[in-house]
Amino acid sequence: MERDPTIVHRFFLSGFYCWGWEFLTALLLFSSSSL
Repeated sequence: MERDPTIVHRFFLSGFYCWGWEFLTALLLFSSSSL
């Protein structure tokens, strides 16, 4: 079974973006609440 590197790359990028947006949202909420 051969793995397609582009699919793995896209899956990794989508997961990274989801985590990134979650982190940014939490950071924004934290900074706005501390102000």
